[in-house]
Amino acid sequence: MTRDIWAYKLTVKEHFMEPRAEADCLVAQSEDADRFGEPWLPLAQRNDAPGKRANPGDLFVLVVSPGKGEDPYAHSVATVAEAGRLPPEKRPSALKESKSECFIRFRHVCPVEELEGYEEMISELPNSWDPARWKDGQDSVHKLTKTSKTSESASTKHSAEPTGPPEPIEQVALGAEGSFIGVDLTAGTWESAMDGGKKPFPAVELAGDGNRLRFVAKRDFETLTAFREWVDERRPTRLMIDGPCAVRGASLSAGRNEWVYGEMTARLAERRLSADKIPLFWTTEGTLRAFDGASRWIARSLALFEDLERKDGRQALETYPNGVFVRLARSHWPGMRLGKKSGSDGRGQRLALLAAYIDDVQDRLGNHDDIDAAAAALMGALVEVGEVDELGNVDEGGIIYLPPNP
Repeated sequence: MTRDIWAYKLTVKEHFMEPRAEADCLVAQSEDADRFGEPWLPLAQRNDAPGKRANPGDLFVLVVSPGKGEDPYAHSVATVAEAGRLPPEKRPSALKESKSECFIRFRHVCPVEELEGYEEMISELPNSWDPARWKDGQDSVHKLTKTSKTSESASTKHSAEPTGPPEPIEQVALGAEGSFIGVDLTAGTWESAMDGGKKPFPAVELAGDGNRLRFVAKRDFETLTAFREWVDERRPTRLMIDGPCAVRGASLSAGRNEWVYGEMTARLAERRLSADKIPLFWTTEGTLRAFDGASRWIARSLALFEDLERKDGRQALETYPNGVFVRLARSHWPGMRLGKKSGSDGRGQRLALLAAYIDDVQDRLGNHDDIDAAAAALMGALVEVGEVDELGNVDEGGIIYLPPNP
C-alpha cells in the first residue's frame, strides 16, 4: 500500500480556536465519532487548493503553530477518508457557513505520541521534516511527499491499536463503601431545552462493601428528567458525570435554546489535561461554534449539573472517562498505548481495567458508552477513598476528577 503524506498547519487566528485546542478537539471527535461525527477541516478557497487531491488513506500531520515565539510541532496524524469539493447540502453542519468549498474528512486522528511507526514514517520523507520552517504565516497545507512512495511498512504502521492482549492485572480492593453512579451523556437538542437528545445515554451503578466493588445496574435514559428521578431513587454516595460542570465566559439562555457568549477563555483543567497528552473538547467559543455535537453535549452537561444542584440539592462531580482509562493504563501497563475505544483491542483493554476493580462487570456492558459510564462510576469510588487528582479549581472553570498519574 502506498500513500502521500501532507502537513496541515493550524495557526493562531483572531476570533477562532487556539491551535492546540482545535487539534485536541479533532482527536477527541475522532475517538467518539459515533457521538460527535467524523472530524473535518476546510481547505483554501481556490480551485487548486492544496490537499484537494488527497486520496483516501493519505496521511495528514497536524502541525500546531502556537504563536508567541514558540516553534510549531507535530500534534497528531490523521488518515484521510475523502477530500475535495462538496456542495453545501453535503457539508458537516458546523461548516455549512464556511467560505471554503473544499474539505478533508478524516476517519481517524491519532496523537503523535501514541502512533507506532511515526518516526520511521517521517524519516522516509524525501524532504527534510522540520515543522519550525512553518513558524510564520496563516493556516496552510503542504504536500511532503513528491510522489506516493511511502513504504508498505511505514504506511501500515499508522494505527493507535496496541500489539497483543493486555497483561493480566492483579485484582484491586479499593475499600470503598457506598453507591457510585457514573453517566456518559450524549448531546442534547435545543428544541427540548437540553432535556432530550437524539440518542439515549447510559448510566452505571456500582456498590462497595469496604472491599471490592461490584456491578449493580446499567440503565439507558432518553431525558435528563428521567435520569434525575432515577438518581433520586438510588441516592448514590458519589455521582460522576462525563461532561463539563462549567464554562468560562458563556452561558445557556434562559430557555436553554442557545448560547449567550461573553469573553470566553479555556478552563485550567482542560489545559492541564492537554499538557498531560489527554486530548479533549475544550470548552471555548471555537468549540461551541465549530463543533455542533460537542456544543450540544456541553450544553446538556451544564443543564444537568445545574438541575441536580438547584432543583435536587445533589452534588455531582465532573470526570473524563478517557482520562480515567489513560491514567489507569499508565499505572497498570507502563508504556502500553490504549487502543481506540471502538476497536476490539481498545474495548478489551478497558474492560480488563474495569475488571481489576469491579466484580461481575465484563459481561454486563454493551457498547463503549456503557464502558465510559462504568469508568465514571469507578472514578466516584476512587474519589471516595482519596485516590484522586483534582485538575483545575472552582475559580478557573471547575474541577475534573481523574486517578493520579503513577
